[in-house]
Amino acid sequence: VTELLKREDSDISVIILTGSVSDEDEVMALENGVDEYLRKSISFAVMLQRIERILEFKQFKPKNDIILSSKAEKIEINQEERTVRKKGKECHLTFLEYDLLVYFLKNKSKVLTRVDILINVWKVEENISAVDPRTIDTYVKNLRLKLNIKSIYSVRAVGYRWNE
Repeated sequence: VTELLKREDSDISVIILTGSVSDEDEVMALENGVDEYLRKSISFAVMLQRIERILEFKQFKPKNDIILSSKAEKIEINQEERTVRKKGKECHLTFLEYDLLVYFLKNKSKVLTRVDILINVWKVEENISAVDPRTIDTYVKNLRLKLNIKSIYSVRAVGYRWNE
């Protein structure tokens, strides 16, 4: 049960309604991320108020995936606003440069082949042979220059990896 309750990156609220009178059960549940622990002796009106409070709190809680960042490169991306900041200063990227940077930051430490990048950034799936995969090299070079990035490593004959 405790493994199911450990949900650090989840937006799901967990409310336990129980007949247990054990304080140890309540402490264990709260230590493992339960948002609310209610005992069955609770009135219906109070239970509704507690649920509404949780829903209001979760609604205004910032989502982790809106902001992407690289501490090593001092880069922050706000995906909702489509903005990129390097050391607090806004940087202007082309549409594909921005999407490529987002893809790298979402896939830190993974080797990304040129074909993966074409499919996920360029959205080329059907006629993939019509696009030269070496085009990606030019975009990576431009990203490195514009943002002075040292974290994008070339993986010979394969593609790239963001090392941080």
